[in-house]
Amino acid sequence: MSSIPGAIAVAGNAADEPERYRARFATKEVARLRMAGLNFRNEIVTRPGGSQILLVDSSGNLLELFEPAKST
Repeated sequence: MSSIPGAIAVAGNAADEPERYRARFATKEVARLRMAGLNFRNEIVTRPGGSQILLVDSSGNLLELFEPAKST
């Protein structure tokens, strides 16, 4: 499992599913990670349950960064 600073691994998955990480991120942070050379499969997707984006690691594995929706 890869290490992502500031993220917490929340579930291990089958080989064909992305690893999932709970993270706090914003468009600005994703842009910073892209500038650092990280690759993403998609743009940030926001739904009622939260926001997510898929990071592709150097071995081609998918890592899901997930930020739960804020409670009201």
